[in-house]
Amino acid sequence: MHAGAALTLNLGEPEFRQRRLSVLDSGPRDEEMRLVAPFSVQRADGAYLLDQQRLEVSRGYSVDDGDLLGREERRDEAREVLLDEAVRQLMERLRGLP
Repeated sequence: MHAGAALTLNLGEPEFRQRRLSVLDSGPRDEEMRLVAPFSVQRADGAYLLDQQRLEVSRGYSVDDGDLLGREERRDEAREVLLDEAVRQLMERLRGLP
């Protein structure tokens, strides 16, 4: 917390979740990655302006089990896109605060 700050943004540990969308055991398959990031906002007096809330964003992508490097690259790309989108959504929510 910064001395003299009017508001404090508390960020919880982000959690990435992956799930398979297609039922094929081999070849290309669709997956989804979801990012859940808890946050809250406190005033200088310690009262919560926003109690703990969660940002949730998701992204679908295709992977091929035969292409291990490409699979990890797609997952890394999905993580980056999800983080960028979560930051954008958080900024939008914070912009509306008094």
